[in-house]
Amino acid sequence: GFLRSRKNGVQKILLSENSAKELFYKAEKVLLNPVKRTVYVPCEEVKSELLESGYFALAEYSMLNAPSVRCYASEKISQWNDCMTKDLQDSNSQVAVEMWRYDPRKLSKGKMVDGLSLALSLREDADERVEEAVEEMLNNLWRKIDGNRD
Repeated sequence: GFLRSRKNGVQKILLSENSAKELFYKAEKVLLNPVKRTVYVPCEEVKSELLESGYFALAEYSMLNAPSVRCYASEKISQWNDCMTKDLQDSNSQVAVEMWRYDPRKLSKGKMVDGLSLALSLREDADERVEEAVEEMLNNLWRKIDGNRD
């Protein structure tokens, strides 16, 4: 396994011989894309508590240019049933909202989704610029976590 557990009173502690980077790349094959689907809603319908995600968040984490359409993550999208569309109709008046498999706020520490989940959500993108930006973001994360320098 990737991890072993140890009990400390009522706490369960997970341990690994691997660095965070090694653990992520070993587990990546079995980790799911957190995004179930994406819908588009009017800008004014989006509340500020939603986290930035997609290419919009990647632009914040890296040197990638921000896209024209903002993107946010939400565990539920039913509140927009009356106004959402499956396809982008107007980039000036709509934003993208990704429906996630879990509450993205649980892993985030700021206004954006966490970097590991973002990397998983974008791993199928074949655009070389996106791949490089994801790699840049992850390398910055590994340096913060355990000081690895590639």
